[in-house]
Amino acid sequence: MLILALTALAPAADGCAPVSLAELTEAQAPAIVVLGETPGEADDLRRAAKVVRALRDRARVTLAVEAVHAEQAATLKSLEAVTPNLDVVPDRVGWQQHWPWPYAGYRPLFALGLSDVPGGVDLIAIGADPAPPPGTVITTVPAGYGDRLATLAGSSMPSFMRDRLARTRTWSDQVMAERALNAWNGEGYLVVVADRTRVAGAGGIDWQLAQRTETPIIAATLDWADADCVDGGLQWKSPTLSASLPAFLRPK
Repeated sequence: MLILALTALAPAADGCAPVSLAELTEAQAPAIVVLGETPGEADDLRRAAKVVRALRDRARVTLAVEAVHAEQAATLKSLEAVTPNLDVVPDRVGWQQHWPWPYAGYRPLFALGLSDVPGGVDLIAIGADPAPPPGTVITTVPAGYGDRLATLAGSSMPSFMRDRLARTRTWSDQVMAERALNAWNGEGYLVVVADRTRVAGAGGIDWQLAQRTETPIIAATLDWADADCVDGGLQWKSPTLSASLPAFLRPK
């Protein structure tokens, strides 16, 4: 899986501009916030939950997550009506078939959309298969996207592999951006939580969203401690206890 390979590789040199929680949530509704997580990283996902809670206090939030495949959208939606034990979510949505990272870190985020608190957050699944576009589909790869993905991989990459990766990632970025927009009614906030390699700099899901709407968009990665991103991206690094620990002691 391309998504697995890319995420597992070394981060790029630090070139991110810092952004605060207040800056991430200052836009008046309607607005879109795109958050890049290190998949399964508990600190990142707690930060994402903080963003959603801050926005929810002002307007309704549509929370679109890559971690659940869009084929499970109806199943995920049905869980809202029964207020499930959050531990049953992985089995109900076929978690491991789509997302190989542990579910535990996502519980605080999913709880916001699957709780019995009236109003507030609608949780939707937008995950996509890491496959190239159908042969009849013409996909416009953002300028420099292949080079950016190669930089995130932290190593040289043959041009044919870079171009194929860029085309594949562009297609899945586009599919997920369209799914998120189609599920949002244009009111309140749309929050998209996706793999950080789709957000760490221009060209990913946020770029695809910007091609399809004039709604204000802010995008940032939610990286802990020593994680970095490509030049030009925003990054929120709020202090946490686990961020001060050695890597092998941080909770997963």
